[in-house]
Amino acid sequence: MLFTDILQLQAVLILMMSVGFLCKKTGMIDEKVRSGLTGLCLDVIIPCNVIKAGMSGTSPEALKSSFMLLFSGTLILLATVLANRFLYRNSPEAHRRVMQYCSVAAMSGFFGNPIAEALYGAEGILYVSLFLIPMRVAMWSVGPSYFISDRQDPWKIVKKSLTNPAMIGTLVGLLLLFTGWKLPYVLARPVELIGACNTPLIMILIGTFLADISWKKIAEKDVCRLSLVRLLLIPAFAWGLGYLLGLRGTALSVSVFMSGAPAGATAPIMAARYGGDAVFASKCIVFTTACSLVTLPLWCYVTG
Repeated sequence: MLFTDILQLQAVLILMMSVGFLCKKTGMIDEKVRSGLTGLCLDVIIPCNVIKAGMSGTSPEALKSSFMLLFSGTLILLATVLANRFLYRNSPEAHRRVMQYCSVAAMSGFFGNPIAEALYGAEGILYVSLFLIPMRVAMWSVGPSYFISDRQDPWKIVKKSLTNPAMIGTLVGLLLLFTGWKLPYVLARPVELIGACNTPLIMILIGTFLADISWKKIAEKDVCRLSLVRLLLIPAFAWGLGYLLGLRGTALSVSVFMSGAPAGATAPIMAARYGGDAVFASKCIVFTTACSLVTLPLWCYVTG
């Protein structure tokens, strides 16, 4: 069941990316169109998707019982940010920035809810939502800082990170999640519908970047290095930390599974927005996604 679920998700990803690939190859999407779609995705659709996730809400009792899982996710994220300072020192700057972002931002959101619901039911969905809170905050705070020039004023970097629309959407989503507040229907429904465009649009955009890739060089050294960190080292750390913190059963499985997800699908469009190497970022997405067909079932087996 697990392998079938993951295989189906991988097939969905590939088909959606294929649409973008063909659109770019046929000229339907050129550089100008891609730039506009990138801005639409980062500034409108992704913020709506994050707010949509927070609109589900949850009970105070459930939040209290899941505190250790949330704490674990925070420690894993902090350890990853710290490790980013030295893990990729020997890589070219353009590659290093993408690798640092991909280490922090995984494709957990896309994989999380479908797999959690299929394997663990409602309990799994709650655990995924809580565990991903630190990563969602880091994606739109620490994440953009990796692509911004080191020569800029640090306070300007902080300001850009905290005021970008996706970060604002994250804060609004967290507020709704923890307070249980509800948006009026006339606001909530548009947010839900726009947020639902998140996965297909991102996959289509990634497909356009894949059209620029030299496939003979996709498994280059830095891509393999990132895959080792993203798919093996980080989930191994999550497993050890979770055990030390007393996580067991579904909570431990969710922690390890989400930590070992492929590189985040937003990496290419984030790189494109800030003048980074979007093609290299697309290689990272494709290669880690392919390798995850083996590593994700392995980690779920290890955690029981």
